[in-house]
Amino acid sequence: RQMCIRDRTYIVELYNDAADLMEQNSYSEALELLDQILQSVDQKNPDEQKCFENALYQSGLCQLNLGNRKEAFAAFGRVIKDFPQSDFAKNSLYNIAGIFEAANQRDKALAYYTRVLNMPPKDDISQQAFSRIKKLQNG
Repeated sequence: RQMCIRDRTYIVELYNDAADLMEQNSYSEALELLDQILQSVDQKNPDEQKCFENALYQSGLCQLNLGNRKEAFAAFGRVIKDFPQSDFAKNSLYNIAGIFEAANQRDKALAYYTRVLNMPPKDDISQQAFSRIKKLQNG
């Protein structure tokens, strides 16, 4: 769980509450708290930017779990575009690949899974992407 500098206690409480709600599958309620964080942090402040990235990624997960693929895609796409060096960029690519796969857009899913596979470091997400690529290719 990331910490933010400005209004640290309030924002950390919001984030922790959102994380707890996500663990309880209360994604709509978590999303409301994450939206408050996204509206209250200063992205120009490097410390708060981390908080924004985290909340943006988590909001994408909430949208995905709520079945709102378009909104999830937008959140993950923004993580990749605005924060390409973020710890969440690789996971965002993987989630976008999954959205394309769920929409039966095989070629786009393969392209995104391949991007994940080629991103350092080689980790669990890389392995998962490799498995998805194999499954899609064998079809």
